[in-house]
Amino acid sequence: MSFSPFLLLILLAFNVAHAWRHGAPITLPILRRRIGIDPLKEDKMVLTFGVFQVEGLPGLQNWLLYKPPVARPKPSSKCVLFFPGDISDFAGSCRMGPYSIEALAWVVAQRFQPDDHLVVVRAQSFNDMFAVYSNFLPVDHTGSPTTQPPNHSAVTHLQRLLANLDRHIRTPATPSFSCAGSSCSRNDDENGAWGTQCVPLRDCCDGDGLASRHDDMNGDDMALAARPMTLVGFSKGGVVLNALMREGGRGDFWSRVDAVHFVDAGLNTRGVFPLTSKELETLRQHVSGSFAVYLHGTPRQLSDKARPWIGEEFRDFFQRGRASGIRFVSLEYLKKTPATLNSHFEALRVFATNETQAANNPFLNGPHTPNGRCFFDEWMHQSLAGS
Repeated sequence: MSFSPFLLLILLAFNVAHAWRHGAPITLPILRRRIGIDPLKEDKMVLTFGVFQVEGLPGLQNWLLYKPPVARPKPSSKCVLFFPGDISDFAGSCRMGPYSIEALAWVVAQRFQPDDHLVVVRAQSFNDMFAVYSNFLPVDHTGSPTTQPPNHSAVTHLQRLLANLDRHIRTPATPSFSCAGSSCSRNDDENGAWGTQCVPLRDCCDGDGLASRHDDMNGDDMALAARPMTLVGFSKGGVVLNALMREGGRGDFWSRVDAVHFVDAGLNTRGVFPLTSKELETLRQHVSGSFAVYLHGTPRQLSDKARPWIGEEFRDFFQRGRASGIRFVSLEYLKKTPATLNSHFEALRVFATNETQAANNPFLNGPHTPNGRCFFDEWMHQSLAGS
């Protein structure tokens, strides 16, 4: 039996809480090769997600989407931290299902190993469809960084989010599960928490299953923040990576980070890659010898005539990074694919997570499906057809 991408999203959004209530993971059929999914040995993929509202710095909370490993982890298993961009809210409030935070979590999970942990950090709020990461850095009402000096608290906020998430997932009876829609309210205040605050509904939550499965699958007590970490920022999510990298002197954090991935980063204003040479040199002194920064781009951002600064800053940042002594890798994908919103999101499905993948990546040129559509073209088509 085959399922359309839209039906898969419905399964993920409406069945995950119910299945976990009975201690069973969700089994989702993988999308068939005809719409461009990476071929796997199995035609099914187990995905389980927990949704938690977690405090970082005092009084500052973020919703986190957590996927435990689907294979027994090793001490080298990573904690992958993913920061989405505009539009990507919970499925119940996102206007376009394939761009929802749950859908992107499913896509990003496939870029990494099955024994890795995945933590998706939702923006503090949304102003219309603009993601506002006001808990990590000073931003304006559209979520773009302001000219205020950095507050240098992003690393501490993230570390405390992970520490408190650890306590949630290891504690039985934590009421945390549900992706079955969202409850929204307006919150426009003077402290930058603009826009709509959307939270997942929790009418059938039960955290017992997650805590027990976490213990069964992990078989160890290594905290998330103590694991090797990979940071992924998509589109506007790159502003959080910048805020973290500006605290390059935090060796307690950066010594554990093996890679940073800017995936088609961009803003409607200048300042996409604001790090100075001095800040990069400070970072270099506190990272491991294998650390790398990957700049992934598509024509949607790099060739946007209305925002030429994105391509300019992309190239300048790459040069500054190389000059600092940090290993920088620049990759441009889908060069022959129309520069659409779908091809922008497609970057998440095709970006290389290491240099071996980069050297053998088939998506650096153009369309890769028989009908010339990319994965998100087909997914959005199915979603609209089923609405």
